[in-house]
Amino acid sequence: MGSKFKNLEIAIQNQTKNVSWKCDIKKINLEVLRTKLSEEIKDKLVTDYLIIRLDLDKVVENHCNKESDKVFPIGKIGRNQDKDNINRLIDLINNNTQLIPPIIIKKESQDLSIISIIDGNHRIALCRALSIKEIPFIVLKTDKEYFKDNYKYESGI
Repeated sequence: MGSKFKNLEIAIQNQTKNVSWKCDIKKINLEVLRTKLSEEIKDKLVTDYLIIRLDLDKVVENHCNKESDKVFPIGKIGRNQDKDNINRLIDLINNNTQLIPPIIIKKESQDLSIISIIDGNHRIALCRALSIKEIPFIVLKTDKEYFKDNYKYESGI
């Protein structure tokens, strides 16, 4: 893996998979994120969004199509990820800091539903590198059934 992601190498060796997430949407402060989110998302987070645990591989596959293993490879970090952000996340995890779940939305595109990651690319990349199968996501309440039906994690399948 090289020395680029020194903390990641240690995390993988130690089988670090104990990522803690903020799962009470009322207690999430989007201002701490580095992504500049729209005021509409910030203003309507509590009323229009919810947190649901989903199959990470399915979400990534639908977001990236055939490029999922290049963009978000399993067991390592992709070339497009910023090493400082990944190492910062690893430090937060090691300090038992709860992470904010990634924000995803469903977009309609020529008879296909695709997922767009609004915020959380580095968190997703790190979880894939750590081979974590299921994580919480922030989604629109109106899309809850779609995500439950298509992206719910089912162990043993």
